[in-house]
Amino acid sequence: RSGTTAMDSRVERCLEWIKANFSIEGANIAMLSELVFLSESRLAHLFRQQVGISVHQYILWKKVEMAVKRAMEGFSLTDCAYDSGFADSSHFIKTFQKMFGIYPSFAVKK
Repeated sequence: RSGTTAMDSRVERCLEWIKANFSIEGANIAMLSELVFLSESRLAHLFRQQVGISVHQYILWKKVEMAVKRAMEGFSLTDCAYDSGFADSSHFIKTFQKMFGIYPSFAVKK
């Protein structure tokens, strides 16, 4: 975010919703645009402008964050991937590697 500009209440509502619901199947910009009564394109622009990344990237970030926390608690990467809303462990591993440049098994060694 830039400067001291207040965040749009619709973006704040989206952030709150994502934090509570990111792992559900179908969590996406279409769902959020209905929630805050904006078109998908307007919400996409506003969200990126205020948060700095796309809605999709933010949802993926929340999923990865939860999966890593669970892995550090000792759960298997497969369980962590499913619990966090990834379709399978392969999708989680690819997403993690794309974000951080390493495989999650190296990052969450016990």
